[in-house]
Amino acid sequence: MAPEKFSNQTGQALVEMLLVIPMLFLLTAGAIQFTMLFQARNAFDKACGEAARQYAANQLKDSSAITDTIWKDMGFYQSYFNKQSLSISTQAPQATIANTFFNAIDGLGPLAAKIKSYLINYTGHAWTVTICCTPPSLVAVIFPDGIPFQSQLTILKYPN
Repeated sequence: MAPEKFSNQTGQALVEMLLVIPMLFLLTAGAIQFTMLFQARNAFDKACGEAARQYAANQLKDSSAITDTIWKDMGFYQSYFNKQSLSISTQAPQATIANTFFNAIDGLGPLAAKIKSYLINYTGHAWTVTICCTPPSLVAVIFPDGIPFQSQLTILKYPN
């Protein structure tokens, strides 16, 4: 009778578990950190939108007040961002369909011009807000220089 090789397989499950459990923990930690990064991105977008609403309501006057408001509105998620990297660039907003339509009917006379001046007498800017996010530790391995976030907004406000 020959001795049976490998008849005792009790150690096999232990070895498999030792190989799989660290990968599961790494996957779980990565999912949690990407979730935190996603929430930080949402907080940034929400803060930009709130600053745009305040600017449109004439509560904010200059770009320093706008950046301070964005930074303040990020709340808990400020720790994920570098305040010095927060910047806003502005440009004239693109023409809207309403502008194109009303410019086409200018030839109809003074009544059309008066309606146009009443309905679309807005000023404003197109904002591009950028900030650099310093990601959590596991994500920082993939993005060592940080992740640039950008939010684009068109803010139209009725003149004072």
